[in-house]
Amino acid sequence: MRTSHRWNGGSIPNLSARRVAEVAETEGLRVAADFGDPSDRVLLLCRDPSSSSSALAREFDGSPHVHFAMRSYQFPADLVVQIAAYHGYELYGRSATQAGGPSLNFYKR
Repeated sequence: MRTSHRWNGGSIPNLSARRVAEVAETEGLRVAADFGDPSDRVLLLCRDPSSSSSALAREFDGSPHVHFAMRSYQFPADLVVQIAAYHGYELYGRSATQAGGPSLNFYKR
């Protein structure tokens, strides 16, 4: 069961990220990642530390290169790339695993 939730700050301009985190906490959620660009801000919320969003964030542990199969996580590749960027990584390649699923390769900036 996926316990992560996405909130797009652009749709509620008067609600700060801090306020969203406060409200999320009342529902047992915490901010797992906070990223965006000049026009949008995205907060990734998770319910528990063993959720897939927290596990994905742990992949980006400071190693110079990170490689994993997408089937390990239930997120679209573009969201994974944004989460990686939040942790200081950049996508440098995609490949197929022997099991047939895609995998992503990142390097630390």
